[in-house]
Amino acid sequence: MVTQGSPIARCFMLPYDLEMSGACYSIVWQRQEGVIVPAEMRGQHEFLHESKRFAFEPEVGYVGRLMTNQPSSQEALEEHFIISDMLRVEQQQFLRKQEALTSGILSILFLPQKNGTLLEVGYESFQEA
Repeated sequence: MVTQGSPIARCFMLPYDLEMSGACYSIVWQRQEGVIVPAEMRGQHEFLHESKRFAFEPEVGYVGRLMTNQPSSQEALEEHFIISDMLRVEQQQFLRKQEALTSGILSILFLPQKNGTLLEVGYESFQEA
């Protein structure tokens, strides 16, 4: 299941809160030379190694669409996007679905940041995000 969302309190300070939140990894996505690439990765999860291979075109997959259609700075603090069940996501929407499932990632939270980047946080349990 995929949800887009309502305002949430944002006080997620990496890397300390990564482990405290139950998350397995985090990726900060940014635009670089016309594509969207991972700028920073935290954690030791196998999915990070797979994700390093990916660069997204604007409007392609969830990362590409979220990075292209980011809200204003203030709205970025209030918006989020959740994949709460990786099994229900279509491969063409989340291009790393197979890699996520193979490595045990079952839910993901996406948080647009004020600086124009996108924070992705992954979990090994359903609906944890």
